[in-house]
Amino acid sequence: SESSAAEIAQRMKDRQPETPPTPATVESKWQAETRSKLEAVPAFKDAKIETDEKAGTARITRADGLATTVHFDADEKLAKAATKIGRKQIYGLYFRKNGETEGRIYIHSKANHANILNHEVMHWLEDTGVVTKEEVEQYGGTEAIAEKYGKWAGLKQRKKDSFFQRIYDAMEPLFSSQRRFFEDVGKRQADTAPVPQQPKGGGPTTTE
Repeated sequence: SESSAAEIAQRMKDRQPETPPTPATVESKWQAETRSKLEAVPAFKDAKIETDEKAGTARITRADGLATTVHFDADEKLAKAATKIGRKQIYGLYFRKNGETEGRIYIHSKANHANILNHEVMHWLEDTGVVTKEEVEQYGGTEAIAEKYGKWAGLKQRKKDSFFQRIYDAMEPLFSSQRRFFEDVGKRQADTAPVPQQPKGGGPTTTE
């Protein structure tokens, strides 16, 4: 009968093993360490991070649409840049080619990531208009504001260590006038104004 056939079909279906769930993608050590470094950058908070271990890069896309690609272990690229400007070594560089709307950040394999990465991120924030020209001038210019921000971010990340806590506390009076600004920068959303098309390069970071 039709009911018997249906019952048999149902029993056979019930006996079939369930399709095992697709295993979650496990990140490699490099991917996990890279993600940790990027998530510690205030301006990258809650951003989408897409890593490419083979290329040694990570593409960052913020909620406001701003995006950049960070090139880790960019030693060869930075060596060429250093030679071009007559420097011995460069640890970080931000650059956007003419006609492109997104800039790139290059980091040396031996760089202090907390400091250098945030230094170059400040150049990126300036280039995209998140940080205004007036603010840049207020804090001493393009290189001065990036250097101060990089050092501030680096010390902030390491201040849980008792040794660095003492350094951070000692330098806090120097940072107090800038702290609110630096804290705010990482939370800011991008302006709707288009990114300028002139090529832009943040001055290379030559010290750690």
